[in-house]
Amino acid sequence: MKGSNADSHHSFYDREHNGIVYQYIFSLYFSVNILLGEEMLPVTSAQAVLVSVALLVGEFIHAHIMGTIAVVMHSMSRKTTKFQEQIEVASSTMKNIKINESLQRQVQEYLTMKQSDLENQKELDNLLSLLSPSLRLRITQQVFLSCIRKI
Repeated sequence: MKGSNADSHHSFYDREHNGIVYQYIFSLYFSVNILLGEEMLPVTSAQAVLVSVALLVGEFIHAHIMGTIAVVMHSMSRKTTKFQEQIEVASSTMKNIKINESLQRQVQEYLTMKQSDLENQKELDNLLSLLSPSLRLRITQQVFLSCIRKI
């Protein structure tokens, strides 16, 4: 069967085809396989290259997504930590000057509400900065007129 079509599509794991290109492809595939822990069994050298490239690209995309999530979580954590530090300073000060616990809770609730209002105002300001003057006016009227009607 030498020279037949069956020989042109040899098995990737066939050790008879041990040229230098084959050895590099074999090494690349198993390096990626060990690195990522994925088990995709190629049949030919071309499939091994394709699988290796696909796995590496997939891992780069995965790393980018996880990195973005980490940045967002760190940013949220930093804001929360800063606010928690402010609450702890206020609580410590109130305990040091012997403010009763009921009043301490009221102060903490007020600070929490104030922080929430401040964040909401920043979000509204960011939204308004993106809009045209006419849309900005309409949104401002709707938000503040609804507040005035509640009073």
